[in-house]
Amino acid sequence: MTLARRPLLVGEDNPYSAASHHALWCEPRRSAGGRLCYDILGCSSEMEYARLFRRTNLCARRWVASEARARVAEIVGDETNEKIILLGAKVANAFGFVFLPFTAPVMFPEMGKIFIDDRFVILPHPSGRNRSWSNPAAVPAARAALRAAGVVLP
Repeated sequence: MTLARRPLLVGEDNPYSAASHHALWCEPRRSAGGRLCYDILGCSSEMEYARLFRRTNLCARRWVASEARARVAEIVGDETNEKIILLGAKVANAFGFVFLPFTAPVMFPEMGKIFIDDRFVILPHPSGRNRSWSNPAAVPAARAALRAAGVVLP
């Protein structure tokens, strides 16, 4: 796997830092990025997380719908984005998808035709406030959805 082809994790925003390298970072351990790295994806270290995944947020420090839509256009237009993991309902909706976690988004561009866009996987937001992750089946479902999409996990 080449560096440019690493899956892209897409979050909402980082209220603590607008720096792109802080997006979904795994420190502190109890942050959304920390839960994503260690608990959900099963990485054993920061280095493994950084080696396997690229990370970005749609907005810098707070959610702004117009900023999110502009960032979505950049992400979708970037041909190096082979797999894109959307984290949370706001992010899925900004991409134009209905929030159906643990799935690849389904699109209905014409009546009677259904297309699954397997470039994307939708997961619940990894925030500690998101109760989805308290279900014991959530992490196995997330990992199964990612593997089904061809995402290499540790």
